Amino acid sequence: MGKSKRDKNENINKNATMIHDTKIKPQLSKNIKKRTPLKPAIIPTDIYVSRNSNFKGQLFRAKKLLLEDGHSPIIIHGLGAAIQKSINLVLTLNDLLQNQIVYKVTTGTVNLVDDIIPDDDDKDLEVQTRNNSSIHIEVSLKDNSFYHR
Repeated sequence: MGKSKRDKNENINKNATMIHDTKIKPQLSKNIKKRTPLKPAIIPTDIYVSRNSNFKGQLFRAKKLLLEDGHSPIIIHGLGAAIQKSINLVLTLNDLLQNQIVYKVTTGTVNLVDDIIPDDDDKDLEVQTRNNSSIHIEVSLKDNSFYHR
């Protein structure tokens, strides 16, 4: 008697698994050292967000810049994994200031440079570039805001 549909599918899946298991990834004998991204000259109204940034501290600084120091606009910058944290910072600031801010979002791509350090000391240091997403959010008080001076 012939094989059932189920038996045929099991054989196909077993073969696929066997083929998949035979693939071996080559091991790289290099260490990658990521360089820090280049920043333009630091302006007091710029807030650079990273994954390790203190969220409350940056929220306090943004609020202080807008309300106490009278700076408008301020710009919040995020790169890669910090994009989500940058967006959360602006939305939390908006809630804190009772929807009295306006913001303009700009996204982009930044070229980053990594140093490839070979394990063998006889080989030269190599450099590779990669792209990373970025976000810049310009935040200012609304013109009719009761916080506006």
